[in-house]
Parts: sequence; C-alpha cells; structure tokens
Amino acid sequence: MEPDHADPEYRETQRVAAAKSLKLQPLPVRRPDDFDGAFKSAVDGQAEGLVLVSTRLLLTQRRKIIDFTTSARVPAIGSWGDWAKDGLLLTYGPNTDDAMRSIAIFVDKLLKGTQAADLPIERPTRFELVINTGAAQRYGLKFPNSILARADKVIE
Repeated sequence: MEPDHADPEYRETQRVAAAKSLKLQPLPVRRPDDFDGAFKSAVDGQAEGLVLVSTRLLLTQRRKIIDFTTSARVPAIGSWGDWAKDGLLLTYGPNTDDAMRSIAIFVDKLLKGTQAADLPIERPTRFELVINTGAAQRYGLKFPNSILARADKVIE
C-alpha cells in the first residue's frame, strides 16, 4: 500500500529509523499483482530487512510475502503475532485474541440495539512480542537471552 503518513505505526517506524540512522524505502503495493515488482525493488535495492505494516492486502498475501523473505534471505518484522508463527523473524503488536474478543463484544452490543455512534473508540491495551528463533537461524541471527526472556512467545 502507499504509505499512510498519518498512520501511527508508520510514523513510529519512521521515528525509530531516523534515530538509528536507517534508510527506509517504501515498497508500494495496491493490489496482488504489485508484489512481484515490490519484491524486485527490494532485491535491486539490496534491502537488508522489511517492516510490514499490516493491511488487509498484506494479510491476504501473507504466504507469498513470507516465501519471498525466506527465499531472498531478507528478514522481516510485522505487527501481528500470526506472522511470526508463519515464518517472519518477529512481530510486535496488539494481542489478536484480545482484539477478537473486543470485536465480538461490539457485535453483540450492535445486535442488541446499541447504535454504532454510541460505542466507544478503543485502542489495544495489550501488545505482544513474538520471536521466531527458527527464522533467526535461517538468517544467521541470534537474539540475546535478555530479549528472549522479555518475549511473550518464542517460536522455535
């Protein structure tokens, strides 16, 4: 997707990159056919890693993205824990179980007659760090024990 400069996740990624003197290059994708071009740009630009900002499009193409990162040996991180289970290096983001429970509660309230405008806007309150040590090994990386001890989940 074209970067949404107002998105808090995008802004935080930019802030951290600037603090670490890292160069970021957005790889815009608007539809599934754009991925091959984005992957080529990553390889041609000698990308050393990918930061995936979760969108519906990326979620539908998750397997393709993970296959690319594995074959091109480009480590990637994301914001939804399931990505790490599927082979991403690590994820840090909202707890998906909590998010699904919140959605179910909202749907229940709507079905019982609550007006959508009367429902509060909620943000996630619990975030998880999920580390995939198997993926780390594929890239020749090793997480320090201090980081592994802080992780909510470690996948081997």
